[in-house]
Amino acid sequence: MHSKGLVKLTVGDRERCLKLGTLSSAIFCELENISIIEMQDRLINARPFTLINFVFAGASAYSRLNKEPVDYSVDDVSEWLDQIDQEDLVKLITEAMVTYEEKKSERSRVMKKTKR
Repeated sequence: MHSKGLVKLTVGDRERCLKLGTLSSAIFCELENISIIEMQDRLINARPFTLINFVFAGASAYSRLNKEPVDYSVDDVSEWLDQIDQEDLVKLITEAMVTYEEKKSERSRVMKKTKR
């Protein structure tokens, strides 16, 4: 799998991978009942379940893209978050925002080129 948007977290003695991209965004927006436009604001002003849903969406996307079962729930993800270092969580959110901004910038460039 391409490593862009791939974030690895160590939870206890196990490594968990999250794939941050189109699929994780779709899953997250569905869980939060928001549009893709609202996603960035939701993450900036996150509530506890927002963070849980965000990590669940990334983990689910990774599992689905690798044809692995999603054998965890949002409750399990909540437990993961309790076990990881706060710096890792900040890194995770930052990575998500950078990926989102890069895609947004790239879309803008493409849109400008096609309008010419």
